[in-house]
Amino acid sequence: MPLEERIKARQEIIAGKGKDKLEQMSKMLGALDGGFVAGPKLSFADLSIFSALSSVVSGMYDGVPANLLEQYPALKAFRNKVANEPGVKAFYEKNGEGLRASFKPDA
Repeated sequence: MPLEERIKARQEIIAGKGKDKLEQMSKMLGALDGGFVAGPKLSFADLSIFSALSSVVSGMYDGVPANLLEQYPALKAFRNKVANEPGVKAFYEKNGEGLRASFKPDA
């Protein structure tokens, strides 16, 4: 698919169904009240969400703005919370070049 078509398709998703899903996820994560998805400890579910959110704003997807999470403060806060977990933060400080830079805190 040509670049222009990919960009247009992704922008349509962000404005439509993708926006709805991000709003639902934002509501769910915002209700955690400082915890994690499966309880008080970091879990695979948290890492999966963190990875997905970090990938979406990595710049890897033409047409998806790197500042997309600015519209979703709860998603941004959750992503940063996981990014600041000691093990996660240490890994991306050591292995945070290229696209992985978007996995660092406040990226």
